Amino acid sequence: MGKYQIDVVRGDGVGKLSFTSSSLSVTTDCWWDPKMVIVAGDYSVAKVHRADKDRVSKGLPQREAFWFGPRTSYNDGANVGGGAMIHAGTSAGWSKGCIVIKNDILLQIWTTVSPKDQFIVDVSISDKKAETGWKRPADHDCNPRFMSGMMTGFFG
Repeated sequence: MGKYQIDVVRGDGVGKLSFTSSSLSVTTDCWWDPKMVIVAGDYSVAKVHRADKDRVSKGLPQREAFWFGPRTSYNDGANVGGGAMIHAGTSAGWSKGCIVIKNDILLQIWTTVSPKDQFIVDVSISDKKAETGWKRPADHDCNPRFMSGMMTGFFG
């Protein structure tokens, strides 16, 4: 594990993002666009300001984010793009292929990481396995005739 670690565990529509460093440890809900899902795996990301032309053209400050780099795979490798980030948002509707978390948590993480514009944050993305539910016992575990025969030594 590097100096900064982000672990994302995706569930059914909502996941958990955990950040760990020597000075901060936080866990929060996260969301993503279900139509454009970053491939599970290990990445290095950079602390950046988002290049948001609409905000800049209106004189608004750029927003904080963590960028995955120019070639990030989506949808089981069917697509590749350069816009994947971890940025502020409150639902999957804020994402177009990114992972989003609440702004206050993002800012805590963003101000902890230094320096900017270098790929120094290790990110691990995984998918939570679906629960298999109740497992049926083997026939000999629940057959009273078989069980009583085992106990008495009589099989018949």
